Amino acid sequence: MWRVFAPGHYALSSTDRAGYEALATIPAGASVSAQQAIIPHLSRRQSIYGIERRVPDTDYVIVTEHRTVWPNRDFAEVREMLRERIAQGYKTVFERDGWIVLSRPAVA
Repeated sequence: MWRVFAPGHYALSSTDRAGYEALATIPAGASVSAQQAIIPHLSRRQSIYGIERRVPDTDYVIVTEHRTVWPNRDFAEVREMLRERIAQGYKTVFERDGWIVLSRPAVA
């Protein structure tokens, strides 16, 4: 319990910093597909979708292996959806510490 009073308890990890940098690569007006756990960080956007097979194409896709992938089974399923987007022409614009951001070609 005492560790919650230690300043180090609240320091950002390199994964957390990478997540904020990944989010910063996505312009404010862009539509986004993201894992459910990431969506609250994108809440000021007009078009946000969960990363699932039935969602429309969006300007950007953001995922991380460090958060839950629900409603998907596992990160392998999410990675397969990323491969499908890349096959459609999406480009990787950020990849670090388990965070990946793709952009649609007209947006990049």
